Amino acid sequence: MLNNMKIAKVFLVFYLVFQMGCGGESKQDFPDLENYRGQSLDILVLYGEPIVPLAIQKIQDKSTPKRSFIILFLGNGEYKEAAPILEILVQDELDADRNVALVALFQIDKKLAQKYAVQYKNEKSKLGEISKDIWLDKPYLYKRTSYFEALLGYYGLRPND
Repeated sequence: MLNNMKIAKVFLVFYLVFQMGCGGESKQDFPDLENYRGQSLDILVLYGEPIVPLAIQKIQDKSTPKRSFIILFLGNGEYKEAAPILEILVQDELDADRNVALVALFQIDKKLAQKYAVQYKNEKSKLGEISKDIWLDKPYLYKRTSYFEALLGYYGLRPND
């Protein structure tokens, strides 16, 4: 049950969002994720669809800071235009984020991800574990961060924060 203090915090969050915006940066620019410790996925969800083209561009560079969060953001939002590049990442044996890319691909296109899961399920790696999870249809694969959850997380008000 929410107490008065929590209700006041929620109203404050809405006030801040509508008066000041979330983060104060232009949505045409990609957020500097180094400034958002522990909130990288939240801030990306808040920026939403306008940054998808930039996100797709950024994940192509393996040295992008917090790249795995950007990949997860694309899956979380089920942005279909990201599927081709995610597919390339999953197939790249030298890519450290290929397991994350497989989760994101699953969130966008379950059948396509299952195709790769068959191919990688016997690997002794995180990619192999996730491939098995896909075939077992584990619930965590369906978890999405909603805009509201991201908003609460950004302001440190998520129930588990």
